[in-house]
Amino acid sequence: MKTIRNISLVAIMVLLAVTLSAKKYNDRNSMGLHFGTASGSGYAMRWMGDKYGFQLTLGAYTKGSNKVRFEDPYTDYNAIYTPDVTGHIWRKLSGRSTKAEIGLNGIIMLDHFNKGRFYLIGGGAMTSGKKKVFSAKYKLEYAGTSSSRYSRVSTVPIKSEYQNVKDWIVGIGPGVELSITRHFRLAFEVPITYDDRDDIVMYIPQVGFYYYFK
Repeated sequence: MKTIRNISLVAIMVLLAVTLSAKKYNDRNSMGLHFGTASGSGYAMRWMGDKYGFQLTLGAYTKGSNKVRFEDPYTDYNAIYTPDVTGHIWRKLSGRSTKAEIGLNGIIMLDHFNKGRFYLIGGGAMTSGKKKVFSAKYKLEYAGTSSSRYSRVSTVPIKSEYQNVKDWIVGIGPGVELSITRHFRLAFEVPITYDDRDDIVMYIPQVGFYYYFK
């Protein structure tokens, strides 16, 4: 989220720096990069008409590391784990993950001006992939009212497995697109979103950089 916010701040500064011009630039079909929540993040294509348009976004990425570290002892301050009848838990840490993302959004034009347009964008994105999860066995040493302390059972080797990851998010909100040069355009949007965790979020911006063909 911090990356998206930083990119958006740069986009806002560029938008403010662009002066309006009476010259009409090509504004139909484009390819570029888009970074956002409901839009998805990755390579993007836009097909725009006078009243309607749509955007397709495709992306893939790998993050994280398989060099995980299990502390010994481990203190559970938030009651994340509940020991079994023998007083043991399996603590889990996420390692490297690989994901692919696709986003599809519809666009309704609200207004056109000399060097850009104002619009409403709505749609969603889906993410699918896998992540490696490591598990280590711990034994309960102390159980308090606000925290519990565990020691790792070193005689039991660390286990690992791959888990499937699937997420989705939908959203709708206003956006603006401005010409920077004859072919390049900058898009900025602020949707309200709803995701698979039942979270409703506002004010996380989206930003895109596009090259429009002749």
